[in-house]
Amino acid sequence: MTSVLRLEDFAAPLPEPANPQDERLAAEYQRGLTDGETRARDLAISELTDALHAVMEALETGDALRQRIIDETLNAVTPVLQAIVVQLAASADDRLVAAIMSELRRLGTGGEKTTCRISAPARLTERITDQLDAASLGRITLLPGPDTEICFEGGRITINPDELTRDISETLSEITRREEN
Repeated sequence: MTSVLRLEDFAAPLPEPANPQDERLAAEYQRGLTDGETRARDLAISELTDALHAVMEALETGDALRQRIIDETLNAVTPVLQAIVVQLAASADDRLVAAIMSELRRLGTGGEKTTCRISAPARLTERITDQLDAASLGRITLLPGPDTEICFEGGRITINPDELTRDISETLSEITRREEN
């Protein structure tokens, strides 16, 4: 038997022995990369948290400012509205007499033979009587009463200006209370 000789290939480069410096360098690189990623993530979360806090503070400041503006506006407008209500109530008698006369003229000129009864507070009956005389409207009976009513065939109109004024004042008070809460 012949023995086979094996010859090594000397042309191939020799494998380099493992360099402990390279392994340590690779480990340090990986640790630095991991630390950098962790710090970047922590910084991004911190910046996001700070931005969210700033937005929340801005919203709270905006809400407080909006509420302050509403309160100031209501405080400024409420006395004006109440003065308007008082003026409306003061001139309500004039408007009431004018409304009654307008309706009576319409009924009187409509060609219908309507009889009408007007009930009104004493402070209005004299003024209505003067207006009725000036307009030469007949078939109208004027009676003193607590409320202002116009009764005619087929209908009744009741007008209570004090109730209207009270309702408006209550509505204004309710709005003011609601906005204060």
